[in-house]
Amino acid sequence: MQIKSSLDSLNKNSFKAQNNNERLENSSFHKLLIKENSQNNIHKEVPVHLEKYDDSKLTQEQFDKLIDKLDLNYLTQDEKELYKSIIDNGYISNEEIKGLSYEEMKTLGKFVFKKDESGEYIDETLLNSDIKAGTLLSTAVISDNDEFNESVFKMVENLEKDEDITSFMYLITGTFHSNKLIAFPQLQEIDYKGKDIKEFLEDKISTFEGMLEVSANNELSKVLKGVINQFDDLLSLFNSISKNKDEPTTKSSYEVDITQKLIDDLISLMETGLTKTELESIEKLMNQIKEKIEDSKEKKVSEDKIKELIKELEDKIKQIQKRVIGNDKIEIEKDSKNIKDDELSVNMQEFKSILQSLKIALEETKEKAANKTNPLSSHEELRLREQLNQN
Repeated sequence: MQIKSSLDSLNKNSFKAQNNNERLENSSFHKLLIKENSQNNIHKEVPVHLEKYDDSKLTQEQFDKLIDKLDLNYLTQDEKELYKSIIDNGYISNEEIKGLSYEEMKTLGKFVFKKDESGEYIDETLLNSDIKAGTLLSTAVISDNDEFNESVFKMVENLEKDEDITSFMYLITGTFHSNKLIAFPQLQEIDYKGKDIKEFLEDKISTFEGMLEVSANNELSKVLKGVINQFDDLLSLFNSISKNKDEPTTKSSYEVDITQKLIDDLISLMETGLTKTELESIEKLMNQIKEKIEDSKEKKVSEDKIKELIKELEDKIKQIQKRVIGNDKIEIEKDSKNIKDDELSVNMQEFKSILQSLKIALEETKEKAANKTNPLSSHEELRLREQLNQN
């Protein structure tokens, strides 16, 4: 993927957010936003449009080199696998980042639109995204106040419609392209440097309340009430997060998330021989292979790509086998006689048979691991969680 040196030459490209603008253009909400932000009514155009990568995955070698370039070797192996699974096709979807904490999204942002020592963009970091995913990534850079950024993150996290996210973020950033700020911070019109955030939010609420008092339009009044409620919630969140971070004995949401993940991984490891993260990573890989095999019924699918995914899956299972039962031998069944699907080519039927063999190997490994340990009862699991949460 290439990026042109002149951003201005790319101003005419379109984004999903621009489609939202068309829907907002004649709405009362749009007029409200323009009126409230009239002093910032010169909207910067989006400087670049990135097409979605083709679906070729980053190889492990490419990802390891990227980790070195970005100086992210401090990440754990599980964290590296998580972030690789999200960025490896060049597109970050809402589904992929669902459930990630603010701190995890900040780390993910370190993989997006980064330059090398010579000032050139690193190809693997030129990522595009769904509007919500891009907006959540961008919340980390809207101000130098981390508590405020996290508060905005939590607000966006609870919004589902792209139009609602775009409208809310316009009031926060002054641009309808808040989902691109992680890559192009210059799009942001509202500068928070040196601002007292609590005072800023209170002033916003006061401004909207004043507009509500003089509004003679029922539709506009209804919108204003909704906006006031949003900013009231944002202010409450900001006060709560700021208070919690001022108390050193209180665990941050990130620490709680990490503790929970460690507990889940420990329990899963005791019961199956695999961490929860490993299980999720393998299941995702298996689903990718299965989907590509099924897709081959209707369109041309790269067999080399499927081979690459199968090799990655086989390597993961072998590593787990060696750790759990001391050997890494897998009986691969390539005979496609048992795969009765006339819509699949011979090679695709063989791939399907191999996938089935790997599934069986994984289940056998989990079973052997479970036999080595006594499964936890519900009471024992609850007690373990309570003890670990207290530490």
